[in-house]
This record gives sequence, C-alpha cells and structure tokens, in this order.
Amino acid sequence: MVQMPLLPMASIQAGDLLGWSQDPYSTWTDLTLKTIRKLTKSEYGHVGIAWRCHDGLDDELFVIEATIPKIRIVRVTTDQPFHCVPMGVEWNHFNKSFLLSKLGYPYGVSDAIRGALGMRTQRDMKWQCAELAHAFYEASGIFLRKEYTPGKLITNAMEYTGSQVYRVVGPNRTISAID
Repeated sequence: MVQMPLLPMASIQAGDLLGWSQDPYSTWTDLTLKTIRKLTKSEYGHVGIAWRCHDGLDDELFVIEATIPKIRIVRVTTDQPFHCVPMGVEWNHFNKSFLLSKLGYPYGVSDAIRGALGMRTQRDMKWQCAELAHAFYEASGIFLRKEYTPGKLITNAMEYTGSQVYRVVGPNRTISAID
C-alpha cells in the first residue's frame, strides 16, 4: 500500500480543494459519504473549498461546502481526517464574493443523490459539493473537466495542477521520515 504524502494544516491556502472520505462524528453523514463513495467507485465522498481567515490574532482554516441542509462555512480541524489538493488559486475579492454569495443556498438528499450520480442541476439556487467547487474554480480561471463527483473533481484537480493529494495533519504533528 502506497502511503499518501502528508501536508501540515498550516500549509493549506485559501482556494485549495479539500476532500473527505468519512465522518467519524455523524452516522448519517458517514453513511452518505460511504454511499457516494460506493456509487462513484471513489475514495472521496465530499469536497469543499479552503478559506483562510487572518484576523490579526489567529490564522484559522475554514471550508465552504455544500452539505445537508445548506451551503455553509465551518471551521476545519484535523479531528476529522481529510485531504487537500493545492490549487494555486489567486485569492481575490471576486472569488471570495462568489463563495459568499452561495452561503445559505439549500442542499438536500436529492442533491446528494444527484451528486453521487455526477449530475448537475440547471437551477442556480441548488448546488451539490463537487458542483460548487467546480464552479468556484471555473470562476477563478481554473477550467477542469465537467465531471461533478467528489472523486472525479479531485482527480481532475490533480491533473490540472500537476500536484498530488495530501493527507492533512494537525499543528501538533511533526512530519518525519517515518511518515
């Protein structure tokens, strides 16, 4: 088994693509992620866009994601394992405004099923996670193949950037040669 390279959480930049395979805290969310992973034959069942907040006191990492029941922004910790594809996004007012304008849009079970099948909606008020991330990258000048599952988005992002996917580790973890 090939070990995935590690990335310190502090290295994640605003606009990077984050991906999840499991949610150890919520049975419902974990079941949803496992179902999407199984249907899409992928390691990933959910994606979101990294958002760095520098308020002068702290430097915190958040994710903007489409998850039941709505698009939201939440703080990210390494308590829940996740992965990152560095995207090299030029963070600016335009892409920040794009994401903020989507906060609160609804996301339901039908959207999750649609996402698992890689289908897009034609309505502007409905977004599933990979569709939201894809639209964000397109608005930021990064044109990925029009495939809308979490696993395909991560694969396409790696191909586009020439990067790899990293397993993220917390601030109290030292990366050593053993890792």
